[in-house]
Amino acid sequence: MKFKVRFPGVLTLQVKDVWNDNLDAHLILGNGEVYFCIIITPKNISELLTKKDFPGYYCQEDDFVVADLSEETIQKSFINFVKEHWEYNWKYIDKYLTHIGNIQKIYEVETFEEVKAWFYYENL
Repeated sequence: MKFKVRFPGVLTLQVKDVWNDNLDAHLILGNGEVYFCIIITPKNISELLTKKDFPGYYCQEDDFVVADLSEETIQKSFINFVKEHWEYNWKYIDKYLTHIGNIQKIYEVETFEEVKAWFYYENL
């Protein structure tokens, strides 16, 4: 199995504080299917909970919580996530991430290799 991670609109990791931030990401599978998630840190969630206009709860679909937003942590987390779900034939991936389409629809390319991404992994 192979996959790529891409941040919509940019090709590089751009974070203000690796301990307290969040960013949108696409997980692109080797079969061309694209999933959306929000990579977020526990500290960022905690900060959201203390905002003045906090509604009393935090419920966010598609959150992919990681300890920090360093390159190493994000890469390791996605590798482990993909390995786990690959073993189950992607049976439960829709419970965690939102399927937003395929590479032809999202990126207007024909092949997986044409998709430019921040991170590429193969060898599961």
